[in-house]
Amino acid sequence: METFVNYGSFIALVMLAIGVMSQMWKIHKNKSSEDISLIAVTFRSIAMIIILLKMIYMKDWYLISGQGVLIVTYIFYIIMILKYRFAGKMA
Repeated sequence: METFVNYGSFIALVMLAIGVMSQMWKIHKNKSSEDISLIAVTFRSIAMIIILLKMIYMKDWYLISGQGVLIVTYIFYIIMILKYRFAGKMA
């Protein structure tokens, strides 16, 4: 049962990363991130870091690896948001 929970948790975090990737695709396709709240993205980023620190403290390697995938994906998401948010203002 523990193995199922471990793999299930990892898969759930990867699914969250896939959800973020779908948002990234939408940003890329529309070349805009104006409808995305930077405050909400900031709060989610802080929450993900806190959760990762908790997982590291617990030494739960399944969750750490899953959260790592999510955080790396989220970093690219933030880069895309900022790129499209400020691209028009810098041109």
